[in-house]
Amino acid sequence: MSHTHSIYLISNRATAERYVGMTTRSLQKRMVEHANSNNQSRLTTAIKEYGKEVFTIELIQKVEGVEAARAAESDAIHQLQTMTPYGYNSTYRGMPPTGGAIAGNTNAKSCSVEQRTRKGCLVKVYRSIKRAAEITGIHRTNIQHAVSGGKRRTAGGYVWVKVS
Repeated sequence: MSHTHSIYLISNRATAERYVGMTTRSLQKRMVEHANSNNQSRLTTAIKEYGKEVFTIELIQKVEGVEAARAAESDAIHQLQTMTPYGYNSTYRGMPPTGGAIAGNTNAKSCSVEQRTRKGCLVKVYRSIKRAAEITGIHRTNIQHAVSGGKRRTAGGYVWVKVS
């Protein structure tokens, strides 16, 4: 049985940061769930810090079936550039599995990474630093240093962000 999923956008009017999500519940109920959650996500923390009245929620689209919804959610995250550090999303739900290389892995070589322009626009997501280096020609250790959050935040003229 296929369910209708809503792909939604939550916006923080104080900071302009945004979050894309999907739900089968009403948008109002989902917003209350985010606000009352006990998790430590960036979105929940921000709602508690700024107050829920600063946040808006709006429907992006309705989609039939969970796989189509995951793909639509991932596309919206990419298009609206809501990944951390530019927004509240910390994962692309619709991304292919990475074999557990992201969650809790401190080995930067096997983590998924985003390539972004200096202005923050998403260029591409790579499944590993090694793969990013192979495709871009940017030395792997330079990307690793940029991802690690040290003094260097760029490599090859791009900002590199670990997808967690």
